[in-house]
Parts: sequence; structure tokens; C-alpha cells
Amino acid sequence: MKRQEEATRQALMAGADANLSSPTGSRPLHAAALRGSASIITTLVEHRAKVDQVDSEGYTPLMVAALSGRVDAVRALLASGADPRLTRLDTGETALHMAMNGGSPGVVRALLEAGADVNAQTTEEKFTPLDFAHQFDAKDLAKILEDNPHCNPDRRQPAAAKLTQERGHETGMAPDTADGGFAKVPVTFPEKPVPPSESVYKALSKPRGRVLLLNYEEFYIEEDDRNGAAKDRQMLKYLFEEMGYLVTVWVNLDKEDTKLALKSFRNSKELGKVDCAVVCVLSHGTNTDTFITYYGEEMTVGEVYDFFTDEQCPSLRGKPKLFLFNFCRGKCIETGCALDQEKSVDQDAIEIEQKRTVVPNKKDVLKDRISLFASVEGVRALRDTNGTLFVQAIVRAFASLAHSLDVEELAKKVNEHIIPRLQGTTTETHSVLRKRFFLNPTQLLSQ
Repeated sequence: MKRQEEATRQALMAGADANLSSPTGSRPLHAAALRGSASIITTLVEHRAKVDQVDSEGYTPLMVAALSGRVDAVRALLASGADPRLTRLDTGETALHMAMNGGSPGVVRALLEAGADVNAQTTEEKFTPLDFAHQFDAKDLAKILEDNPHCNPDRRQPAAAKLTQERGHETGMAPDTADGGFAKVPVTFPEKPVPPSESVYKALSKPRGRVLLLNYEEFYIEEDDRNGAAKDRQMLKYLFEEMGYLVTVWVNLDKEDTKLALKSFRNSKELGKVDCAVVCVLSHGTNTDTFITYYGEEMTVGEVYDFFTDEQCPSLRGKPKLFLFNFCRGKCIETGCALDQEKSVDQDAIEIEQKRTVVPNKKDVLKDRISLFASVEGVRALRDTNGTLFVQAIVRAFASLAHSLDVEELAKKVNEHIIPRLQGTTTETHSVLRKRFFLNPTQLLSQ
């Protein structure tokens, strides 16, 4: 960190722009907030970095720090004049809402002391930070909010009732294309969740599990941009939230920040309170087990797994973990593949050159894990104007069948949804599960 701080200071003294924006809208302050570097934040502000600028997703640096549980970064940003009452334009979430995900009592106290609105409500559901605390089962954070003299705990009841009313027990939400331009497939809920046994993993926590979604939509080299990939992010986020899972999304991170996002997710106190975890990676691939991050840096599947071994992630020891890897695993198009003529396939998913160095995968030592890949070894993963075919198939299969089938059975159904459109293209599943893994969809706030 000291080397990064010194490099930042030297670059600024040489005339570097402290507000330089990447193609994704992220600025140096966002990166420093994610890393939790208070000293770099102070240095950037001293060189006129604008403390409340937003990235392309609508996050201010303070929101990023709160979401990551970085108390030192939060304090540095607040001391530099960051406004804790700002909201994301599309959702209405404040930094205090996001702090419920970050899990840091120090962050929550710092935001409240700086004047954060303890009763702020999101745009559509009217959720307060206290609603979020209960969703994350963050009892310690909920108590801090409730002890605040301005907190109105009665505000969370209408929000919970509204959500219960919108989500029918068996039918879920009606199909709707108003948000993001994709069809919201209704989720089917079980009458009773599958209970744990010697042959079945426990998946009964509320929320059921935590989801980390890493989507690489834009890259430093614009020719590598994955056009239409935002729909994958929207569909997966919708699917898992409807099923009663809590979702954290990061977009267009470089390799270092990808590792920080994985580490932050792994180290979250809230992860230990749930019964399972899901990690989704959507990008370009360079070989069987390698994908690229924002600057074209390669990262292997093994590097992702390493964050969640029993030694590195004791909070998930013995618990099931689902990994979804959506990237090309070679240059070939599977024999017999014929695309639906009614769909326009994004050609950059087929034509992007894969000339980068292959990085060998590390030995897999991750237990209680099942991984779904968008294609078999050596084959490209394709997408059309509605996003990748892999994600579309996952959403359809999981939404309609996760109430009764385990994940290995669902993986077979994903293929059944893809094959009629691609006449032979198949996904690939790697499983080291010891028991059956049921996702047990649930209505998050209604139980």
C-alpha cells in the first residue's frame, strides 16, 4: 500500500489528473475507497479530486467504501466533505443502505455521526437501511440504527408488506420488461423447503445465501467490450434476489480490484450467517480456465477458487458453493451448432482474437463446490441481443425448477434450454459436492 501511495503522489506531482475517468466512469477515488486506503484518499483530495463524483453505476466513492466495509476510507472521505445523504439515481440507495451489506459497525456509526439519513427510503420498494439490516440478518447493525434517536422502525413494515403482496407464494412476480428491457421470469416457490439430512446440504437461512456477481461489460480496449452483457447482470441479479438471495454486484474491475472484491465478499461477517454462496464471473475467456479483467489481465478459475477454500474461508466450510463461469473456453464453435435465425448473435463473442498468454490453472482443492461453465473445453460461449444464451437458460431453468430440483439436476435442465436453440452446444459441469444442493427459493421479507 505504501508503494501505491508513493506512486500516486509522484504521479499527481507530475501533473496527473486526480479526476481522470476510465471508460466505465470509475475514478482514482473509487479505487482507493475499494482498497480502503485513507492515505491515498487524502492525497487525491489534496490534489482536487472531486469527492462525490459517481461512476457509471451511480456509486460515489463513499458508497463504495461503505459497501466494502472500509471504515478508515469512510472516515477519510467524510473528513474530506463527502455527502452521506446522496443517493444512487436509479435505486435511491444511500451509503448507509450499502453499509448494511458491508457489515462494519464502525462504518455505520461514522455515517450516522456525519448526518446520514437513518430513515432514507429506496425509490421503488421504499426500503430503509433498517430493512436492509434485517435482510442481511445484521442484528448488530440493526441495533445501532434502532438506537439512533431519529430512527423510525415503523417505516420498515409497509415496505415488507408491499414486497409480500407483490410476490405470490407460487407464482412470483408477473413477467415485466419495464426494468432493463428483459423478461422477468416468474420464480416458483416450494410449499416447503427441502430439509437438511445426511444426503442434503442445509439451505434454510434467511436470506438463503449470498451472491457475488462480477460482470466485465467494458474493457480498456474498446474493441473487447461485451455489447449487451449488462442484460446478463440484470437477469442474474433479478433471479437470485427473487429467490431470496442477497446479491453484491461489481462491474468492469481490473485484476487487483477483482481480487479485492472477492476478498471483501469472503471476509464479510454476513457470509457466515448464510447456508450457501454463489459466485458469478462473466467476461471474455482466453482458454479453458482463464478469463480477462478490465485491462486485459488474465485471471484463472483456480485463483477464484482459492478465495473460498476451507483454510481461506472458514465461514463456508462444509457449506455448498455454486460458481457460474460465463466466458469462451476456446475458439471452436461446436459441431452442428445452428443459431436461431430469429436472433442476432453478437459477433464480437465469436470474432474476438484470443492471443493472450495462457496461465496454467492451479490445482483445485475447493470442497463442496459445483461449477457451471457456459461451454465445454475449447468452445466459444455465444450470446445474442438478449444477453448470453447461458444466462438466459440459467434464469429460465432456475426460476421454474429450483423449487424441486437440486443444482446438479438444474445444470442438466440448463442444457435442455440451450440445445433447442444451438443444436448441440452444451455447457459443462464440474462437481465435488458431497450431498444434494437445493437452492430452496424463498420470499426474502415475507417469512
